[in-house]
Amino acid sequence: MGITLIAPVGQRGEDASGFRRPAGLTIRPCARADTDALGPLYFTAYEPGEARAYLAAAVADIAASFNGEYGDLWSAASPVAMERDVIVGTLLTVRRAAWEPAPPCPYIIELFTARTHRRRGIARAMVAACSATLLADGEDAVALSVEPSSVAARHLYDAAGFTPSADTFGLG
Repeated sequence: MGITLIAPVGQRGEDASGFRRPAGLTIRPCARADTDALGPLYFTAYEPGEARAYLAAAVADIAASFNGEYGDLWSAASPVAMERDVIVGTLLTVRRAAWEPAPPCPYIIELFTARTHRRRGIARAMVAACSATLLADGEDAVALSVEPSSVAARHLYDAAGFTPSADTFGLG
């Protein structure tokens, strides 16, 4: 079972600690039309069976995100990372999680990058883009879930200022 982490928005933008977006990377808000590209990327970004057992199920899960099954998808706060017009990653954010208990703030329901594009700062750039959108819209925190065994994800989230949320559910 994953643990819930929470972070203040606007504290770790692209300029924090000298971080700059990777060269050649563009970021834009996600759109429903991205479903057919995001589904296969979601399926292959994880170890076999970790995200979904079949490609069709991965595409259906991305469609479910756009259909609001995990909460109201906030497209402006859900960046898609592109390199040469090819989607190489995404971060999907809902305005509030559709399950309890969850912190009363925007919730990142998914973040994944193509295996061939990892360790280049793409996920960090998407977290920064999400945070900037949330800050501009008046939000003060964002939450997510992570598997404790996912060392790379934990490192990213620690660097982005995420901490365990057990004592922060009173935000909002």
